[in-house]
Amino acid sequence: MATTASTGGGNYTVANSDALGVNVAVNGSLNISSLTFGASSLELPPLNSVTTAAVTAGNLVFNGAVTVNITSGSFAAGQNYPLV
Repeated sequence: MATTASTGGGNYTVANSDALGVNVAVNGSLNISSLTFGASSLELPPLNSVTTAAVTAGNLVFNGAVTVNITSGSFAAGQNYPLV
């Protein structure tokens, strides 16, 4: 589980059948230089911002199907919640 309080950026790779969990602080974003997904999943707790993405990646690569799971939350109709 990564958190939006993490610093340093860097490269993240999520292998096949693995998951990247991101604990999102209020209006926080996990800043990553490069994010590569295999056939895997992105696990997000309730999102809380309509302006700030939960993950900010300079380079984003998909090497398979990626499932996005949002564990819960109350979302306002008509609002967009940026993920990546």
